[in-house]
Amino acid sequence: MEADRCYPSSPTCSDCGTVKAELALSESLFRCEARELKTDRDLNAAINLAHFTQAV
Repeated sequence: MEADRCYPSSPTCSDCGTVKAELALSESLFRCEARELKTDRDLNAAINLAHFTQAV
């Protein structure tokens, strides 16, 4: 199964699942205030998409 195009893979924390209200396209670093996680935005999105496909 594929994730919908609107699936929030970038603004969702790959560690705790918290979704940021705003994540500008210019932000290349994802920061989660809940877990103090800092990671590359694209890596974070890729991890979320991998979790999505494993959950299905």
